Amino acid sequence: WDKDRENDDPESLHPNIVARRLATPDFPPSAVRASMIQGVNRAPVPLNVENSLDMQRLQEVLHFVAYSTAIYGSGMECFVSSVSRHTSIPSFGKSCHWFWSTCRTCALRRKYKSPNILGDCCSCHRDAFLRLLQEQADRTGTEMAELIWATWLNRGALSAPPIAVVLDHVRRCVVVCIRGTMDAKDLIADLGAIPCHFDPLKMGGEDANKEAPFDDERDCFAHSTMVMLAEDAMATMEEAGILDELLQPHGRAHGWDIVVTGHSLGAGVSTILALMLRGSDREYAQRVRAIVFEPPGGLLSSKLSKKTGDFGFVAAVCSHDWISRLSVRAVQELREQVLDELHRCDRSKWQLSLLMLSRACLKVEQTLGSIFCCLCLPMRWLSTLLLRMAGGPLPTSSPTPPGGENSHRRSRQGASILRQMRYEAERKNRPATAATEAVEPGLRESLPFFNELWPPRDVMYFRPTSLSWKCCSTWPAAHHWVAEWIEPQDLCEMIISPKSVELHFPNILRDAYFSAAAHLGVVDADWTTVGDASSQGSTSDEEHGSTSSSFSRGLE
Repeated sequence: WDKDRENDDPESLHPNIVARRLATPDFPPSAVRASMIQGVNRAPVPLNVENSLDMQRLQEVLHFVAYSTAIYGSGMECFVSSVSRHTSIPSFGKSCHWFWSTCRTCALRRKYKSPNILGDCCSCHRDAFLRLLQEQADRTGTEMAELIWATWLNRGALSAPPIAVVLDHVRRCVVVCIRGTMDAKDLIADLGAIPCHFDPLKMGGEDANKEAPFDDERDCFAHSTMVMLAEDAMATMEEAGILDELLQPHGRAHGWDIVVTGHSLGAGVSTILALMLRGSDREYAQRVRAIVFEPPGGLLSSKLSKKTGDFGFVAAVCSHDWISRLSVRAVQELREQVLDELHRCDRSKWQLSLLMLSRACLKVEQTLGSIFCCLCLPMRWLSTLLLRMAGGPLPTSSPTPPGGENSHRRSRQGASILRQMRYEAERKNRPATAATEAVEPGLRESLPFFNELWPPRDVMYFRPTSLSWKCCSTWPAAHHWVAEWIEPQDLCEMIISPKSVELHFPNILRDAYFSAAAHLGVVDADWTTVGDASSQGSTSDEEHGSTSSSFSRGLE
């Protein structure tokens, strides 16, 4: 797959969307598209086994992904433990095994003293949290982390999601875990995508805008509701006094680093909380980092996103996961692509329906042909007949639009060029009246593009290289992955498919991370043993400044 990808002509890698969807189903079109990242400033850079910082960052991802999953509590533990490997398909045997293992939690209750836990009356979330940490300790052969304080209280809309503070004795750091979307109030927070001024590091000058509209390159702004959630999380921990108690002189974790981690919504809140801690006057402010998983695509302004890379933040993104590509700007550009596609399409709805039926017949032949041989020939004939009735297959590459720019590789600033050109062409072909002269300029400018928001950097991007088919060859499951460094701007394109939702699930992420690590030799083939660097502490600012990853060196 990699060899074929290298030999492809770059101009042929951007096919017509409909044509790709109706193409041969050997490799899903969404996965093909996700593997075609060319890079805004440079091509993706594979992780280098000989680069110590690359390997340390990968081992940090493997280590802290357990915390981002554990904070979800018993509900997520039930899901992750009850599905087949590499998929979200339920497994009866694994479900029974999980149920039996949860019945033995009384042993954990006797072994570990109950810390200060809020909002968990029956200790279900605490027990699930401890089981996942114990599983990680057993897999790596290291000491289990210590849960110090946690809250699972639901305090209503626009309040912080559940938080836990853990002492990681292996890496000598305090881990702050923030849960992702799990209930209705979290969905409300996800939808509040309007940017607000956010400058905890005092990076904006006197002429910087404090209110919308913002300048994409110069101003500091972020996802407004996630800023509110991070402020509430900060106030909750300050009220408990947990960080100051641990990190004060003579405290249990004095001199240790702080790692803020989370998944999905928790990743966005974790990033903003880490920036707030960085901008504070606390003694430990310069030792705060964030290692987040599948952060929202519309999170930080370009200026803040670049600054997170200087602090050693890491964002792990799995292929075409829709959350890491989702922003209001991306949805607006997706709308433009749909309009462009409809404008170029020369087939009727009836012909497109026949093409879909033709593809469905081929799928039936591939799925059931090995079992019912008598179906092969009729399905093939029917597929050919439908294809001819539809006018033949669609072209495999998009025609170049006027101006010579491929619409699927156009810059974000020029996303509405084709709409503007169509507007001018249609305007010349119809008579102008006083009414149209008054209304059309307003219509043309009535849909301005939203401010650009990006995930934090550096972005560690995981993409599949091979897969197998489950459920009678109807559902793809990737089982070999590779890891690369990319920039946040490379995630500007939304890729819509059912797999885009599944790739956001923590069990899929864990499999992808460990598969890529096994490919690089960081862990064993059975994913049970982590290399010696897993016991090293987090990299300080001085180390991060003196030793750069292969991706950062390439950008320089």
